[in-house]
Amino acid sequence: DQTTDRLSITGPIRIDDGTGNLVLADQADLSADLTEGVMTSARFMLQQKLQISASQIQRSGQGRYTAMRQVAASSCSICEGSTTPLWEIRAREVVHDTQAQQIWFSDASLRFVGLPVMYLPMMRVPDPTLDRATGFLTPKIRTTTALGSGVLLPYFIAHAPDRDLTLTPYVTSGGGATLNMRYRQAFTRGTIIVNGAMTTDQTLPGDARGYLAATGSFDLGRGYQLAFHGITVTDDAYLVDYGITEADRLDSSVEITRVQRDAYFSGALTGLHSLREGESNTTQPAALSDFVLHRRFLPALL
Repeated sequence: DQTTDRLSITGPIRIDDGTGNLVLADQADLSADLTEGVMTSARFMLQQKLQISASQIQRSGQGRYTAMRQVAASSCSICEGSTTPLWEIRAREVVHDTQAQQIWFSDASLRFVGLPVMYLPMMRVPDPTLDRATGFLTPKIRTTTALGSGVLLPYFIAHAPDRDLTLTPYVTSGGGATLNMRYRQAFTRGTIIVNGAMTTDQTLPGDARGYLAATGSFDLGRGYQLAFHGITVTDDAYLVDYGITEADRLDSSVEITRVQRDAYFSGALTGLHSLREGESNTTQPAALSDFVLHRRFLPALL
């Protein structure tokens, strides 16, 4: 219709935006540039990773917003002989914002093999084009004899493209409360990662328990590499109690290495701390130094 600059289309319809997003529909009433309008009995596929089926799809905001009604969304392929995916999200309405790279679900229910297991009045997830987004990560359930059952609920904070922070609360049925932390940062010549936790529980009532660990590596130039790692803990049983590591001796070290065509150099300083029952750190080696130099010689006549 040239008067209103609209397209009335009878399908099947296939719209490919050239960025990996695909829309299939039976019927549509769209603007001439395909960025505004309504499509019925449609499927919306994002980056070949997430498929959304809807009774109606409405596009607005010059193609920025895509609103879908009576929705079923999943990234699972339907197995042969089955009519439902392993998991899917059913929702009254779904809105995709291409500029914010976010997807909002309203009145959503999570289903496994067709059975509803969770209801959420509102849910937001990043779309497949977004690599990093602030929000909750997949929760984990942990059960131990000493601590009881508990749920770890990680929350990821994307401060900037070069650094992020993950905070993970962990509350157990045995009366324990823990806040785990992981900080990562990338520099021009290296990276650092810092992990830690602070806990109050019934193992040591009234005392705070926890640990702190850091690792990093840097390019010093001229072939030299610096690497370090360190860990400290409040008590000998903490790391095992909370499933962080089974190590019974902790080592912290700083090392500089250089690898060349005909030579290798390494210099390291290491500090040791024993967690073994029956071993006293006052009678064990507390620090070690290690230096290595390898060279290859090629005599002229050989």
